[in-house]
Amino acid sequence: MSIDSDLKKWQQIDIWFATLSEAYSLPELHQETATLDRRWEDDSWDTIKDWGPALLDTYSSSVLDNETVTLFENPDGDRWKELDSWWNVYNEVSSKNAKELKTVLEQSNDIWAASNARFDADPLTTNWTAHSNTRGPLRPNQEENWSQWLAHLLRGSDGKVLLNELFEDSYDNAPESVEREVYLPGSDAPDRYADILVFDDTRSTSIEVKKGDEHYEKTTHTAGLIEEQFAHDWTHILLIPEHKRPALQSAFEDTIETATGSRSQIHSKHSKPVSVLFWHEISKAIRCILLSERTVLPHWEASAYLFCTLVEQKLLEFNPQQEIISIATAADVVHASQALTIATGSVEKQLNYLQETVNNE
Repeated sequence: MSIDSDLKKWQQIDIWFATLSEAYSLPELHQETATLDRRWEDDSWDTIKDWGPALLDTYSSSVLDNETVTLFENPDGDRWKELDSWWNVYNEVSSKNAKELKTVLEQSNDIWAASNARFDADPLTTNWTAHSNTRGPLRPNQEENWSQWLAHLLRGSDGKVLLNELFEDSYDNAPESVEREVYLPGSDAPDRYADILVFDDTRSTSIEVKKGDEHYEKTTHTAGLIEEQFAHDWTHILLIPEHKRPALQSAFEDTIETATGSRSQIHSKHSKPVSVLFWHEISKAIRCILLSERTVLPHWEASAYLFCTLVEQKLLEFNPQQEIISIATAADVVHASQALTIATGSVEKQLNYLQETVNNE
């Protein structure tokens, strides 16, 4: 395919372009512009040198305290030695915990291998920390995906097993249905959506699923709308990461009640009390079921095992076995420090968590 062209028009453009080039050619420019590169070596630098000290005087370190000034002027002084001793203690304690954690994880692997479970290794043996939010069977940055998977594990006879593990054998029958994102119209307040509703013939459970969102105040209002729309004996649950406890306390202040040996409860005029459940309780319950003699379907076991792995590494920020070994086997302080920066979560918290699960078996 070709496009017809008129040669006379191109000749006209050639004349115009020559005129344009002549108008903007270098000889037509001011002499100062033409010699700009040479002037960089002359008076222009003197102007910059005068301007520089003025800027330093305006933003000088005199506005800082003496300790800060000394830190910048003498980075190798005694103050860094004070940090060295603290860092050495931190490394020593963390490395000690990491070695103990490695030992406990090895014990857990032995328990899984010797059990009748379908899986012969601890869920933390697989490393999911390197996967981005767009890879794998779950997009961990979206609460809706966590809610969807948890609802799947609560359905059917296997769901009854998980409910009883979480709530102390209080469910006699398998759930009649498990619904998600149930629309709740509000008559004199905003409409809401219930994350998970577990319906049973004798009792029902609502679960508000939270990962990073700290808008906890709407939970009690949502619970009230659930009770208005469905005439059941309701148990309300707010599921959050444990490190969000301060935000929860701030949201409800005097209306939250914490008793030793039982779950915290949020009291409200809108609904029955809302009990607080933490994500680590979900993963612990799944571990217990998979290592027990209770009968669940293979499909449920596979889904629950992977869900447990992702809860522990993505929400609890536990280190997988590969990183635990890296920390525990670091040869010196420098390597230990590098390994510690790789670790995603608290080694001590993970150690306590695994010790509890191992001791329960």
